[in-house]
Amino acid sequence: MMGDPFSAVMPTNSLAASVQWLAAVMTGSVAMAIAVIAVAAMGLAMMSGRINLRGSAATILGCFVVFGAPSLAHAFLALAATVPEGPPPAERSPEPATYPLQQSGVSKSDDPYAGAAMPVQ
Repeated sequence: MMGDPFSAVMPTNSLAASVQWLAAVMTGSVAMAIAVIAVAAMGLAMMSGRINLRGSAATILGCFVVFGAPSLAHAFLALAATVPEGPPPAERSPEPATYPLQQSGVSKSDDPYAGAAMPVQ
């Protein structure tokens, strides 16, 4: 469990401090007690037939996400830090534009669309 939320080094920015306090409260012992009560209530509601499995699963999954978010965030950050960056792409000069009609050896008279948009020369 997390220790005292005020024992950690608090940032100097008031907004960052309030977000850090809110995160500590949301994952602290009070939130853990609320989550246990919510899971117990979902179990009782399922046993009495008042709620379906999907609603209970959503509650339990929400508890896992809330309490597992710090661990998931640290794992994703560690994974992103270990991914090596590839070499920079080699600079290429732009290639000249090629026209397939001129390269394929097809004359203008064999092209059925040649005169549709352009006047015949």
